[in-house]
Amino acid sequence: AKESRENNPNHTGEEPYNFFLSYMIAQSHLKLYEFNRLVRDLNGLSNKEFLMQLDEWFRIEDRGTEIYRPSKKHHFSMYLDGIYYSLYLRKTNYEFTDSLSTLDPYILFIKVLKPLLGIEDLKNDRRISYLPGRNDTFEVKKLVDEGTFAVGFGMLPLTFEEIKLIADAGLTMPPKSTCIEPKL
Repeated sequence: AKESRENNPNHTGEEPYNFFLSYMIAQSHLKLYEFNRLVRDLNGLSNKEFLMQLDEWFRIEDRGTEIYRPSKKHHFSMYLDGIYYSLYLRKTNYEFTDSLSTLDPYILFIKVLKPLLGIEDLKNDRRISYLPGRNDTFEVKKLVDEGTFAVGFGMLPLTFEEIKLIADAGLTMPPKSTCIEPKL
């Protein structure tokens, strides 16, 4: 708006750039969903190599072919090659340094997506896609089984308290950390 004002010699204050849309709704009327992550390839790793590298940061359990959803923070679901896995963060290997470091989307990014799968830019890398958790978890399975993606990850939705802590600390959450409904 400031730049538009400076560049408009006929500025009146009524131009659209002087306003923005706002939407107020009680927190009790909002619903938070997670965004599942889907990755197109394993960055040159075989399934076995990928699982071995994950083992440094996570305790891994084979959950078979039944759909598995995580039940606690710092637990993730992973669907790879027709099998569901639970990934439990090894907290003795991981240091929580601030409110950002406690967020599951951040943990997944810095311990899996970036170092193992080579995804540096969560917004622009075409190898990663996101699926809102309000969609059936079966969609992750379907997209991996079809071969569109090699692996899918699920997590719990963030809480309003976590979002507030990030905002109060002046930090920025990773892209696609929350899906909030209703949408304006």
